[in-house]
Amino acid sequence: MFSRTEGEGARRSRDMKRVLFLCLLLPMGTLAEEPASNSKDESKCYSSTPIDGFRGAKWGMSSAEVIKATGAVRRDGEVIIPSTEVAGFGASVFFEFVDDRLAMAGVIIDDPEYVNANGYLEDYDRIWRLLQKKYGDPCVDNTKWSNDRYKDDPSSHGKAVSYGYLSKVARWKSAGGGVAAISISGERYKIRVSLSYGNMDLAKKWAAQRDAKKMSDL
Repeated sequence: MFSRTEGEGARRSRDMKRVLFLCLLLPMGTLAEEPASNSKDESKCYSSTPIDGFRGAKWGMSSAEVIKATGAVRRDGEVIIPSTEVAGFGASVFFEFVDDRLAMAGVIIDDPEYVNANGYLEDYDRIWRLLQKKYGDPCVDNTKWSNDRYKDDPSSHGKAVSYGYLSKVARWKSAGGGVAAISISGERYKIRVSLSYGNMDLAKKWAAQRDAKKMSDL
């Protein structure tokens, strides 16, 4: 049986999610060793639907304003919605701030533990289609194979994700620096389907502060 959750502590899991959300918001070159397989020129690609926040929380809001707007709670230094529903899927939502200004929102889809790992890919595709309906065609739509072992066997593509051989990312942009993205990836039999929303300028500032803190520890 394939699982996304077993074997990791809560803090380590949150750190992984932060890195994942940030990677989805940065230029495509940071995500893959190869060019995006089906992408547009992101400098000229914008959705006509604004991506100015998530669930009533707007980019730049304070943590207190986000809690009021979304019903999120503070827990272990995080602002989260521990259990909710997103597009018909059970999910957890994490908010990230820079100087107490909302920079990003990340959604971890709480998939069931599918016996056939292709179920995760089907969930990814369902959410991808909903995002396409809302925002139009993505600016980036990348499928990456790091190992071609199961590439010609669609019935084993989910297994390929669980081994870390296959990953997918799609991303939408709007005027004003808003970004929405979806990804599926895995390793050691754990598969993650995640959504990420953010403001590019605030997300980059968040990353710079994170890196500065790490360097101060050296």
